Amino acid sequence: MAGCRAGAVPPATTGDAGVETDGGAVDLGDAGEAPSPAVPFRVSAASHAVVVRRNETATLELAIDRDEGHDTTLAITIDGLPERVLASAPAGVSGESATITFSAEASAEPGDAPITVRVADGDDVVALELYVVVPGDAGAIDTSFGEGGIAVNEEASYSVVGVASDALGRTYAIYGAAEGDAAAVFVRRLDRRGQPDATWNGGAPSRVPLPAASGLSLGGMIVGDDGRVTLLIGASMGGTPHAFFVALDASGAPDEARLEGGTRELGAYGVTGLDQAGDRIAALLSTTGEAGSTGVLQVYEDVAGEPLFTRELPSTTASDVLIDASGRFVVIGSDLVLHGGVVVRVSPDGSIDQSFAAGRRVITSDGAVLLAAGGLMHDGSVLVVGRESAPGSLHPFAARLDDAGELVEAFGDAAGRMRYDAIPGTFRALEVDRATGEAIAVGERDENALLIADITGGGALDPTFVPPAALTGLRASVAVAMTSDRRVLVGTSDGERGHVARLWR
Repeated sequence: MAGCRAGAVPPATTGDAGVETDGGAVDLGDAGEAPSPAVPFRVSAASHAVVVRRNETATLELAIDRDEGHDTTLAITIDGLPERVLASAPAGVSGESATITFSAEASAEPGDAPITVRVADGDDVVALELYVVVPGDAGAIDTSFGEGGIAVNEEASYSVVGVASDALGRTYAIYGAAEGDAAAVFVRRLDRRGQPDATWNGGAPSRVPLPAASGLSLGGMIVGDDGRVTLLIGASMGGTPHAFFVALDASGAPDEARLEGGTRELGAYGVTGLDQAGDRIAALLSTTGEAGSTGVLQVYEDVAGEPLFTRELPSTTASDVLIDASGRFVVIGSDLVLHGGVVVRVSPDGSIDQSFAAGRRVITSDGAVLLAAGGLMHDGSVLVVGRESAPGSLHPFAARLDDAGELVEAFGDAAGRMRYDAIPGTFRALEVDRATGEAIAVGERDENALLIADITGGGALDPTFVPPAALTGLRASVAVAMTSDRRVLVGTSDGERGHVARLWR
């Protein structure tokens, strides 16, 4: 299944008549006051949260938009800093930008704290509600989230199969639950603390508008800059798979502005992957016939419109799709006949990119390779994960391909491939930070136990990333996401209810 992906992180902004963050008004309560409409300047921050590691510094850039003729020196004050976190702001700002420097002492407690940054010209004040985040040790559980680092569905439900985060640090979790003889899909939004978000369906999970069905599956979830959610969901109806686009607005209701009724059926397909970059939405579907499995890539500009193109990929059991920086579509899957993983790159016009491994890269090893997910690294290479099986053994597997589709020799212990012999199990999902190349893979080990691993650029697992004992007893995961403020979300269950755990990275 594809990973769940969020849109680009927008800046926190202010308008003339009130304090805003990510385009929405924020109630400051007792923390500060909103500017009057007459304030002759506006202030925006480069991010909603400042991440500062212990014994390190970090900066926050402010942009100041002044009315014509306004050249007064502005004062900056910061309230709400947590203990052992310091901030240094310019004594006065006469230009159109300012830099605030934050530092954290070695003894600073991990977590985040709301702060108020005020920019003032006498009684004219603009206030920004932001956060300072001090990361904990990589792999440690973030105890500020949910209860002791885990948010649990209140109702009986299946495992959380999709997670994502938005620019405000909110978490989106998708899961299924039984409704009589059928199953239903729900999306829950949690606030930064892992508690139900009251601005999303009154704090309750939103039921996805689908016809009664069974055998529900998630192809992917995209969270936009504006908080709107796009889903690709598969459902079995009368024994036949069907694929659906689902659109929810920022409050969790069906998004009638994008899709009538919030839902659109795409046809008799299975669903395996979803990604978006700019105005391109890539939906990865599948069909099965006498000739075996065929991956089907459909690319859209609008979930309500017709596909710009449809590209069939024969002999491919598709599992994930990525859109790279050049607008090309990287399809990941497996060839069950050749017992190998498959990576194909499709050009923006829908043609197979012959410059990538002459059109199709098949990754084989000593055993049978089955790929589940992929991610784009900071250098443009592609990291893919899954499993390698042989009689009596099953182990997680990873490989890395360069821009030409060739295996990266420096990765792994087998010329671009890595089988993790010390771990019995499989990787099922992957999230990669494209800016840094950090990669977190999740799946299962042993008897359906949770597997979380940090894959380094050379293929080895980072020994310092050790998931805590608090996760013992949770089951295999097919959902992982990274937040913009140095955390990892993992969707899983305890066998009775869905869980989301949040770790530091």
